[in-house]
Formats: sequence, C-alpha cells, structure tokens
Amino acid sequence: MDTGKNKKGGLGRDGLRVIMPVQRNLGEALSWVCEALLRVGVGEARRESELMVSHLVGVTVGGLFTMRAEPVSEEQFAQLRGWVERRGHREPLYYILGECEFWSLPFKVAPAVLIPRPETELLVEDALAFLKAGEAESPIVLDLCTGSGCVAVSIAKDFPTARVYGSDISESAVVLARENAAFNDQERVEFFTGDLFEAVADLSLKGRFDLIVSNPPYIPEGDIGGLQKEVAGHEPRAALDGGTDGLVIVSRIVRDAPLFLKPGGRLILEVGFDQGRVVAGILGGSGFFTAVKVRKDYSGIERIVSAKKI
Repeated sequence: MDTGKNKKGGLGRDGLRVIMPVQRNLGEALSWVCEALLRVGVGEARRESELMVSHLVGVTVGGLFTMRAEPVSEEQFAQLRGWVERRGHREPLYYILGECEFWSLPFKVAPAVLIPRPETELLVEDALAFLKAGEAESPIVLDLCTGSGCVAVSIAKDFPTARVYGSDISESAVVLARENAAFNDQERVEFFTGDLFEAVADLSLKGRFDLIVSNPPYIPEGDIGGLQKEVAGHEPRAALDGGTDGLVIVSRIVRDAPLFLKPGGRLILEVGFDQGRVVAGILGGSGFFTAVKVRKDYSGIERIVSAKKI
C-alpha cells in the first residue's frame, strides 16, 4: 500500500502525496490538480481542476486549452496546492476562488453568503419575463434575502430602467452585495440591512412594488446536518435554516408581501424540493393572491412559485 511518505509535493495534512511534474506548464498543472482532487474525494475533479487553473491565470476555461504549454511558476503551483488542500477539507470551490458566475456575470462570494446556484437563475428568468410583459417603464423591484446580490444585480443588468432594491438581515452580506453591484456596473441597485421588509419600511414604498422576488432560507432545520459537507460545514446557516418545516421565512414573506406589492404586482419565490405545492397552497389560501404558478427546474423539481396580488 502506498502510504505517501516518500513522495515529494504532497498534501501532508491528510497523508496524501501527489507527485508534481518536473516540467511545469498549464497542461501538466491541470492534470496534477485533477489527480489531487480525485484523491481527496472531489467528485467533479475535472471540472474543478479546470476552474482552478483557469482562475489562477485569469482566462476562461475555453481559453485555457490554447495555453497548455505556458509555464507555471513555483508560486503558482504553491497556490494550486493550497487550494487543493482546502478543497480536501470540503471548503467550497467558489469560496476558495472568491467568485463564481451567475447569469453570465461574475459575482464575489465569501462565507457570509450562499454560493449562487444555477437553479436560482430561473428566479431571474421569471422576474424578467414578468417585467418585460408589463406596462411599467420603471418598475420597482425588491429582492429579499439578497445574499450576494446576484438576483438583484442580474435583474438590474437586463432591465436597466427598473428601480431595484435588495435586503438582507446580514450586514456582511449587504456589504458584499454592494461590492457586486459595483463590480457589475450596477451601483444604482440599493441594498439595505434588516429583517425582510423591515429593511425597506422607511422608503415610502408600501403598496408600490411591481415585483418582489426571494430565494429565502427554506431548508428544515433538522435536515441541515445531512447536507453535503461543503454546505452544512461552510455556508451560512442563517441563509439555509427555514425553521422546523422549512417554511417559516416563506410564510412571513407571503404574509407581509401584500402590504408592499401594488395591485397586479407579482411575488416570485424559490422553494425547496418538496415545497412547491405547499407554498402554492399558502399563497392561494391567503386571500391576497391569484394566478398562482409552480415551475419546475431542469431536474424536474418544483422550484419556483409565483402569484399575482389581487
């Protein structure tokens, strides 16, 4: 059995050793990172190795393959080794890199915020479809539980005349969301700290929002420990924990949204894998909403629930 005690260039903390190539270029670095990630149990080692190496040299993954013969310095290899070690401890890749892509835009991420997920782009899709079908030239939009600001900034980017606001209970998240707005030339998006609607209660906008969107905490508190280690051990619990049934925050949003939406305004929510019909029932039974819709994501999960204020 290979104990890894006599090989150079390893990941000593876990007893893992992966031989580094003598002649170091990007192609060899890519192979080394992929093998190292496989040995620490990363399932998507090929994809993650491409993202690591392309981020290291500041090119797209596609551009990386035209540069395979480019040399890699000792400092760059040390950086890669450090990233692989952190990944071996199940730190999420995008926290390691410090940014990720969402809606084809770059967003800074840190442990203060959830890492944007591909399925959340459906929230943006539905929001933009509603805005583009509407008559308001400058619709007013609110993104609750904004986190990194990815939803608010993406909506603002694709609907430049919208007035977009975001709120989050975490001051650290709001700071990062503002950075992301500036990073994507969307400084006009305004972010506020506070508990859901309390953050915007002083803006004199009650009954004036055309659209409210949210990707709120919706994981039942008892299920969080069973999530992937990358999620349960590193992402902010406050952004995951939806209470006993996962619907505590969702129910509060449904309760208070009618005070802030104008008649005909729309509420669009991302929900958990088994919550779509339940949330649709809450909306339909509230007496304030009609035209309730449930949309499946690309895995067939009922992911987006929306409704129109009566």
